[in-house]
Amino acid sequence: MRILRIPKSARDFPAAWFIVCIALTAIGATFVANCSSSPPPRVDMNALPVDGEDRIQAGEAVYLRYLGTGGVLIRWGDRTILTAPYFSGHDTGELCITATSCGFASQLVPNLDKIHRNAVPFTGNGAVADDLPERLEQAEAIFVGHAHYDHLLDVPQIVRCYAPEARVYGSTTAVDLLSEVAKDIRMRGRPACPKRNGAVDRPALGGASSGFSMSFGDVERVSSGVVPPANPRSEFEIRYRAVLFEHAPHVPLLRVDVLDFCREFLQVGYRRSPPKGVCDWAEGQTFAYFLDFLRGGELQFRLYYNDAAGGKDFAQLPEGVRPGSIDLAILTAASFALVDDYPGEFMRVARPQAVFMNHWENFLQFNQVRSARTRAMDPPPPVLFTDLQEFHDQVQAALPAVDPPQRNLLIPDIGAEFVLDINAGD
Repeated sequence: MRILRIPKSARDFPAAWFIVCIALTAIGATFVANCSSSPPPRVDMNALPVDGEDRIQAGEAVYLRYLGTGGVLIRWGDRTILTAPYFSGHDTGELCITATSCGFASQLVPNLDKIHRNAVPFTGNGAVADDLPERLEQAEAIFVGHAHYDHLLDVPQIVRCYAPEARVYGSTTAVDLLSEVAKDIRMRGRPACPKRNGAVDRPALGGASSGFSMSFGDVERVSSGVVPPANPRSEFEIRYRAVLFEHAPHVPLLRVDVLDFCREFLQVGYRRSPPKGVCDWAEGQTFAYFLDFLRGGELQFRLYYNDAAGGKDFAQLPEGVRPGSIDLAILTAASFALVDDYPGEFMRVARPQAVFMNHWENFLQFNQVRSARTRAMDPPPPVLFTDLQEFHDQVQAALPAVDPPQRNLLIPDIGAEFVLDINAGD
């Protein structure tokens, strides 16, 4: 039985929506300010120091940089891939207003200033702080596990302005949403890409290099393929396999998915074209990914990635992936307790050699790259309703024993970088 249904006349009346918006904003602000969540375990950025660029280029090591939420930059040899970056960091009030279509800011749009400050980090004197802009330009693929706004909203702007060679890999829903955004940009015109170091603006969204053509089609069929290299003579090969996964609900006890609530009970933001409010960014089918790094046809490194928590029914390994063969599992911490036996069952079944904790910080309060000194002094708060110490303990209990123990459980702050040697334990 549906417990709430706003009459059509109320849904169409801005004053009624304003009241709903204020109420939901107050509730959201209360959650952000008062919901208890355990402090994160120490964000250890020195367990695996960043060095050995020669080893990365030679394919002897894999580089990772945590971009926040579900975003990770991964480099190996001359290959670079991304998982869905989200830099805009909208706060609770912005999300509520767009969810209820109050009329004041009814379209949720990427925050171009935040995206630029995260994609092109600057030092205090205005110089570019590191090589992140160069690395983004080299990205050949962006893997998106599901189509919620915090994984997909920024992708068109990042592809258009910072990663022009990247193809986007995602569900049919993700591809449809991106196609609608691309169409809207072409029709309405596009905001200029910020300039840096005298560089010219990036080309418009669209064209062969902008992707958005990859769809997994039938969600009942597991899809796989090879990421096309930018350098056709590259000796480094990346193969992907998408497997069906799930997304944990957002609210404990009631086990409610907030965006489903928006669409079903409030009847707002249901697949408007193009997407406008937060509820328009429908989850679609959620996927996890197995990414195999090969050289000369031989597997060198296997990486697993998810951008949502999934229960024990989704912990089984696909054909050809044996327990213990995953070198690094990038696992989402957010809302892990709201699904059955995660990450415990996955850890027991897959037995990865190392784990990189993903999507663990409260992105409603914080999302920006900071200096190492600031990160150490003021780590970001954990995501709501998530006991990070419990997640940490479940993962650590199933990991192989190493010395020191933190070397195979990486808990990255935003902007933290790591280098993992390939076959280091052999």
